[in-house]
Amino acid sequence: MRIRTKLGILCLSVSLIPLFVVSFLFFDSAKKNIEKEVSHKLEAVTKIEADSLQRFFLYTKEDLLAATGFYNIKANFPILKLYRHDRANVTYLKSKEMLDEQLKVFQSAHQYANVILLSENGRVLYLSNTEQVSIGFDQLLAGFDKNLLSKAKGEIVFWDVLRREDKNYPYAMFFAAPVRDFQNIFVGFVVLEIDMNTVYKLITDNTGLGKTGESLLVRKESPEKILFLSPRVRNVENILNRELVLGSPLA
Repeated sequence: MRIRTKLGILCLSVSLIPLFVVSFLFFDSAKKNIEKEVSHKLEAVTKIEADSLQRFFLYTKEDLLAATGFYNIKANFPILKLYRHDRANVTYLKSKEMLDEQLKVFQSAHQYANVILLSENGRVLYLSNTEQVSIGFDQLLAGFDKNLLSKAKGEIVFWDVLRREDKNYPYAMFFAAPVRDFQNIFVGFVVLEIDMNTVYKLITDNTGLGKTGESLLVRKESPEKILFLSPRVRNVENILNRELVLGSPLA
């Protein structure tokens, strides 16, 4: 090979090296900018959905506080407790009718699955939605354990998502608050049941998340594990069935 040819190849190689370096730096910079833009979009979407959830639960608490002051609830609590084993009694039926006129409308207007009144020990005295097969009169409300019951005597409490044998409301969560009569004596609890489909609708708008992106509601079971509380687009059976280890490829 002639010296002129060798020099030509050498000059070409030397001139291409800066081009490769600049191209690599440009590609790396562009990649980082795209990743940054995607990250910002994801953060914006998740913030919007988180804010929606916060507002929803805030409004639920406000509704619950309002319900604890309803005249019909305060006035009829003693009757519900007195005739809880005699629900065919005329006095009980009149009391229930008064409550139905207000609480059924309240339930429907605010899209709750049920408005429930409980005795001091947590037993069901009244249901605005009597078609639910998973909740029975004079029974303890599922998930409302002794610790929650004790805490709920002084403040609003809620408990996690529950799975029930109810085709209309298979997954639900509950908010409870204490009720005091006209003499400010504690008489029981008012509970709002939330159909989890209402909550899921707040986080299923995948705009900005691409074709495969989705938002999920989870509960931290331990420092290493989370549990799905909402369905995935391609697997609705995930609810309360699937755990992920934090830091794993899928988490």
